[in-house]
Amino acid sequence: MGKFQKHPENMAVQKIDPSKESFIKALKTAINFNHIFTTVETHTVIKIEDLTNCQLSNSWATCIPYATGYI
Repeated sequence: MGKFQKHPENMAVQKIDPSKESFIKALKTAINFNHIFTTVETHTVIKIEDLTNCQLSNSWATCIPYATGYI
């Protein structure tokens, strides 16, 4: 786990490890939170900016929300 992952993980109200099978449920849960972040291994942080502004993804079988990423 990277250094930038330790602090948010300790402060997170809820942690979800999204997979293709759980992604839609994770997005429905995310609606209840003001700040939504995800990390990719130890090199990328993604901040979900808008759950309603999204683009359909056939790979994930749902609408993927607008996000910004930091590498």
